[in-house]
Amino acid sequence: MLRNLPLAVALALMLAAGCRSGPKIAIEQGEVFQKMPPGKTAVLEVTARLAVEVRGHKYVWGAAQPPSAEVMFAELLASFAQTDGGLDVIPPHEVKSRLQAAGLQPTLEPSKEQMDQFARALGCSTYLSAQIERWGLHYFLWTEKARAEFVVRCYVPGESEPLWTVRVQHEAKLKSCREVAIEALQEAFRQLARKGNP
Repeated sequence: MLRNLPLAVALALMLAAGCRSGPKIAIEQGEVFQKMPPGKTAVLEVTARLAVEVRGHKYVWGAAQPPSAEVMFAELLASFAQTDGGLDVIPPHEVKSRLQAAGLQPTLEPSKEQMDQFARALGCSTYLSAQIERWGLHYFLWTEKARAEFVVRCYVPGESEPLWTVRVQHEAKLKSCREVAIEALQEAFRQLARKGNP
């Protein structure tokens, strides 16, 4: 169908379609989300592999990432897990103060043993772990895009396999990294909350 259109019109249609695309979300074991154990959850781990990418090709001139991406993402993840996912989430600032009161050193990069200690100290029946793969601004020619790619997993303390996993990719023009991450998290938890429902 696009073959019969002038090249400029075809490109404009393809670009417009790309601008409307929402987050790409892949959910594993999403039906378990509806059967999660009752009780509190908390964001206990957020790791990031956010190396700045600068490619040699003359039309791709770099990428940048937000500072303190892990802390910012933990706040957003906790917020949308509660508002759109319906989970009973302990806010990150409260997690930090409660862990300090229990004599534990808060960190967003805990070992498995520390995560189990944290969950027990907080009285959590589950906890959330996130790995940020990309979150920042990318530039191609004169176009700036904000991009977020991440994986969120939910665990029961003491278990090595996650209850459920959600993988998300999202990018958009004319938006900040925070806005793109918000859209991605909001849609991911909306889909998780609907999973298994008619």
